Amino acid sequence: MMDMITEGQWHPGDKIPGEIQLSEMLEVSRNSVRESVKALEIVGLLVSMPGRGTFVSDNALERVRLIRYHATLDAANIEAALIELLEARMIVEPGLCWYAAEFGGREQIAEMEDIIDRSLDAVDHNEYHFELGMAFHEKLYEIAGNLVLREMFAGVREKFVIARREVYFKVNKKETLVDELHEHKTIVDLIKAGDGNRAAEEMRNHLQKPLQRLRAIRAQSGD
Repeated sequence: MMDMITEGQWHPGDKIPGEIQLSEMLEVSRNSVRESVKALEIVGLLVSMPGRGTFVSDNALERVRLIRYHATLDAANIEAALIELLEARMIVEPGLCWYAAEFGGREQIAEMEDIIDRSLDAVDHNEYHFELGMAFHEKLYEIAGNLVLREMFAGVREKFVIARREVYFKVNKKETLVDELHEHKTIVDLIKAGDGNRAAEEMRNHLQKPLQRLRAIRAQSGD
């Protein structure tokens, strides 16, 4: 399906064939088609519109490029790099949550709540993409008001998105994604209540889960 996008058979905004037709075209089961379409919706290549069908997203070509760039990297090395990235985030982001609880303004916290609401709504309508999920974490770096931290985030932002894709494609469960977004909500509720210590602890727990998944994936591969 990604080939059909990059080769110009499917253009941004085009409606893709239905499940039965795709199953016949690709010579795979309908269940395989269904799971693949769901995965491509989550990473933002396809957009499902209830009652109308499934369409190629406006920026599908760019998303395919990023996914394929990731695929060209050595699997063991990329998993090791993503583990290190999450370990680094576990050092930094709990502190950002504490800072936000102590010094974050009402408007900034309201923006974080809005990001969570839009993310959950996007999941419900099969319009979620990982860049939207990362907006929550990006806002934490913005609240700190520290140029060094913001530049650090900008420098590894694409790796953040790749990490989420890596974990999702291995787990491939929408429920996991929804759970993560509800964890975001718990963190923001604690920030809003001014409980920086508990917000920091919740962030550590939030980041620990994908870290454990990646470590398990690496262990299964024998590295």
